[in-house]
Amino acid sequence: MQTHHRFFASRNLWSKTMAAGALFAAMTLSLGACSSVGIETSQAPGTAASPCDSAYSAARIDERLSAPGNPLAVRYLALGNGAGAWNRTAASCPSRFAEGTMRSALALHLQAGIAPQLQAQITLPDAATQNLDNVAALDVSDTALKSMALAEDRAGFETGVLAARQVDGASLALSDGHRAVASRLISLQAPGAKGDPRQKVYDTSALLAAPNEIDDPATGLKTPVLAASEMNCARAEIAAIADDSPAAAKSGATAGKGSDDTAQVLANLVISRISLALQKGYPAFDAALFD
Repeated sequence: MQTHHRFFASRNLWSKTMAAGALFAAMTLSLGACSSVGIETSQAPGTAASPCDSAYSAARIDERLSAPGNPLAVRYLALGNGAGAWNRTAASCPSRFAEGTMRSALALHLQAGIAPQLQAQITLPDAATQNLDNVAALDVSDTALKSMALAEDRAGFETGVLAARQVDGASLALSDGHRAVASRLISLQAPGAKGDPRQKVYDTSALLAAPNEIDDPATGLKTPVLAASEMNCARAEIAAIADDSPAAAKSGATAGKGSDDTAQVLANLVISRISLALQKGYPAFDAALFD
């Protein structure tokens, strides 16, 4: 019996060693591939790439390396790198905020699906604990702040209803998290600003009529109710940011002492909502995620 345990222990060690070796080999391959894959950039010849160009070029390289048909370990690493590159793209390329946030969350979702095959673990964004507590200001208009606050408050109410019905993944902690973000967004309006669009209570007829799945209003596809709620919240925030011109075009403004810049703060917030939607069953393919 003792020999039996030793056999399985050594086999487990061998498997982990092989997985680690595969990841190391994949890293070497991916680094080498970067020099051979054409990149897309808009900078003039002989000039340094902008943060937007650099992030987008890196994201496209990782997108190609993560495609099915490449070695699994290469795909795993490329998806992780790509999630970060798409996040930076969202934060540094105003016109690519929607694309960057969606693809960053999708890359994380796909990487999480591959991870068990390589005995690896990743930590996905936690929408329940995502907050703006350290943000002293956001360089967006009061109109955008109100629109995002409304989206967060609605999601918080819907999640509370779903939690009461014991829908998988819905919790009071998640509901409270959404509403705390909504309150914080309202508090970041300019001094003296008036108006608070939060309704506190929202129409739940669609949720009550569909205990498990709902027709997603953006795609018409059957989608788990919590996944649809989170994605609708993310899309409403993306729309608010896109409509916030010219403030939405600013990518280098600071968001207060001790916090990241505005675009990065908003990218992280939106990605956490999309990530949870995908975890809870929102369709993870381009036709469902992109217009």
